[in-house]
Amino acid sequence: MSPFRLFLFWKVFASCSSLVLLLAASGCSQKRTPITGPYRFERVGPQEMLTPPGTTRTSDLVLNKARRPRRKGCDITGVTFQLTWKGRTATLKADRKNLEQAGRVAVTLLDEIDRFRERLLALETNGCLKPGEAGPVLDGIVEGLALPSRVLFYFRHGTSVQTGFVDLRPPFRMKIVAPLKEGGQTLGFETAWYRMDKGRPMIERVESYRQGKLTVTPKPSTAIASMSSKARWYRLFFLTRRSAADHDILLIAARTPKDLDDHTAQVRKDPEAACRALRGFCFAVPSGMAISGELPVGVGDQLRYASISGTVGEVLRNAGAPNARKIRVRRPHRGQLTDVAVQEGIDVRTLVIIGGEQITYQP
Repeated sequence: MSPFRLFLFWKVFASCSSLVLLLAASGCSQKRTPITGPYRFERVGPQEMLTPPGTTRTSDLVLNKARRPRRKGCDITGVTFQLTWKGRTATLKADRKNLEQAGRVAVTLLDEIDRFRERLLALETNGCLKPGEAGPVLDGIVEGLALPSRVLFYFRHGTSVQTGFVDLRPPFRMKIVAPLKEGGQTLGFETAWYRMDKGRPMIERVESYRQGKLTVTPKPSTAIASMSSKARWYRLFFLTRRSAADHDILLIAARTPKDLDDHTAQVRKDPEAACRALRGFCFAVPSGMAISGELPVGVGDQLRYASISGTVGEVLRNAGAPNARKIRVRRPHRGQLTDVAVQEGIDVRTLVIIGGEQITYQP
């Protein structure tokens, strides 16, 4: 079985084993709702919209059995997005005016998406949601609401440009690149990808490039970020360099989501001092090493990775197929890979990767 198929099996098994039965997202309810057609990647006015199966561009999104608690006072209101609860059912309404404008996504919309995500994730700490239930709700949104594919990425994974960080939650992988040195000289580089398994980074793949030769190894020797064994929540924090002595990236971690937010507040005030104080829960990436977040994508029978807000075109270029023809993209929907039907005149290479896609093509 290929690495990607193993990943997909693990993802579906993990979601089906969860206590959360999100009918509109995971597809793991006892009675599976059949998928009615493909995703539709089409032009709507000036925007390229991705419309999920069985929905229309103006449909509200209803998520049944989206939580276990029935607490009141859990609604989220905003200019563009409003999430309301009735028992265990969530309904999301979207004002389309800000979503179908041409060009780059407006800064005000990015801000609102981040505020919405923060408030949704906070529901896990005030009793409105059980820990772990916010992620499936976000999955339900990106698999059930017609939006530009870049906006869907920001909804699911956040806007790192605005927040200055990305949360390393599934399906994100943590990628570490570190130099291989001997006798004070750099002989090559080692790259390791870690999947997040129940809050723990677990090795998925390690590649070593030494003196022009690429090899796959079972475990890393230098591409390692040492953190406390009690860490369960990881956040990659991007910094604005103030001097040559400053770090560009910090990896911070915590036992709980609340602790992670507290650590983030400390880092925002004084990154260097906070990282020294958060022993075991902060890793200052040294010069020569790089840490990033990437998303897994199947390309043929190979497992590849896309960068933050990367596209189908980027993945194909990295796979050595920049001139691919007859590209077929399948995207996760209710626990199944579902075709993306592309309107004539639109290049599927511009579709932003959400994680877990499967791409096939002809060279």
